[in-house]
Amino acid sequence: MDADDKMPDNALGNFMACRGEERTDLVVGAYAIEDKEKQTVEVLRVGESELNRIDSANMLFLENKYGYQGYIWNKLFKRSVVLENNIRFDERYRFNEDRLFCVEYICAMKGVAKTCDDIIYNYVKHPGSTIGTMGKDLRILDDYTSSLYIYERLKECHFPRRTVSLSRDNLFFSYDFIRHNLKLADAEEQGRVVGNIKSRAIRDSGGMLFFADNRLRRFLSRQINHLRSNKIYVETIFYCSL
Repeated sequence: MDADDKMPDNALGNFMACRGEERTDLVVGAYAIEDKEKQTVEVLRVGESELNRIDSANMLFLENKYGYQGYIWNKLFKRSVVLENNIRFDERYRFNEDRLFCVEYICAMKGVAKTCDDIIYNYVKHPGSTIGTMGKDLRILDDYTSSLYIYERLKECHFPRRTVSLSRDNLFFSYDFIRHNLKLADAEEQGRVVGNIKSRAIRDSGGMLFFADNRLRRFLSRQINHLRSNKIYVETIFYCSL
């Protein structure tokens, strides 16, 4: 938890009430984003539902539906699953390591996940501060490396094609994220670094076909969002057998 973030007084009670049955391995709560003046600017709600292991993994990538779910502070993990599977934060990565932890946990869990619409966490967002620093010393490149590890890990855990495809899409989202923030940070050798990440994303995803597919859906999503002024997710057009 960051020093200026906070959890509501009833957060733990709401977590436990939502958890209910023993077969629940994971609870995911809503969270609020606040500005530096502690004013709420957005609330990311996930609804009230029960998710199986596959849908729990998909949730980590369906940002337009669930909001960004790579964080750990709006989640309740079962201690026995963590200990029995020796799940730890991977210290090789200084960025995106929290979503990697979530993926490792979901790979290991055998029960269900439940979502809770109560606000569990208040996240204070300081635009540009952390990203700017990471962009300048290139730590932000860990976002791609960890995203690639997540993609490979989901394939190893035999998740279905749609889950793997969502994770493959995330390689391109990571490329866009890095490109944007290196530009903001005015990093040295920005062009060379971004070109290298683009080449890696095309290679690691399986080739130019997947890159072109992702760019097309990204363009269509932006156009539809502009017309409707509403976020949607455009399902992938091309699949492949992995």
